[in-house]
Amino acid sequence: MTKPYSLHKLKLAPLGVVAASALGAIAATGINVSPAHGIAMVCYSGSSIPGSSVPCGNSTFNNFSTTLPDISNVLVERNDSGDYEVLVEVNPSLGNPPAGPFTFEYDLSTSKVFAAAGLDSLVDPLPPNGETVTNELFNSSGDLVLSLSSVNGNSDTGTIGGLNFLQVVDTVTIPVGGSFDGFENDFDEVPEPLTILGSGLALGFGTLFKGKQKKKQEKDLG
Repeated sequence: MTKPYSLHKLKLAPLGVVAASALGAIAATGINVSPAHGIAMVCYSGSSIPGSSVPCGNSTFNNFSTTLPDISNVLVERNDSGDYEVLVEVNPSLGNPPAGPFTFEYDLSTSKVFAAAGLDSLVDPLPPNGETVTNELFNSSGDLVLSLSSVNGNSDTGTIGGLNFLQVVDTVTIPVGGSFDGFENDFDEVPEPLTILGSGLALGFGTLFKGKQKKKQEKDLG
């Protein structure tokens, strides 16, 4: 089955490093939704998890492991805004019979720092039936620093306080009658740990798969 959507739809608003004089103006703007970005660097693409470290820009992805069956594509990339993305697609048969929970894990390190992360997933066909992906991020000491959740194909973001190492654990649960096509992790990198926008600035981003999914739904109804 050819998937009716394209990749690279989840985009975190770049946080970056800002001058102290600009902090007040930025805080006053509230949510900042970034435009869609293109692919600047594809670092890995394959039908299984990488068997070795994956260098990608300033970052390195390694220690991949998973219990997720029927993987059709794993993509590691950096987009032209500097965000890092890990996208995992599975074959549609994964949700029938019911399955899970399954895990997808890896480590991520950077010579700079990460300030934010995002999670999105695709449930297709609709209606959703409680399909859930959780994304837990741990620091180098093994402490949980952020937990994100995508239920029924929604999306989630959060700040992670300027870390240069993350242990990433995604958990996928598919209920009886559920259907699941994949998920995406997104990490926002900033150049320096000097001035990182934290809780004072809300994250804004688009959605993974959603445009193509809507077109498919309209076609099915037609």
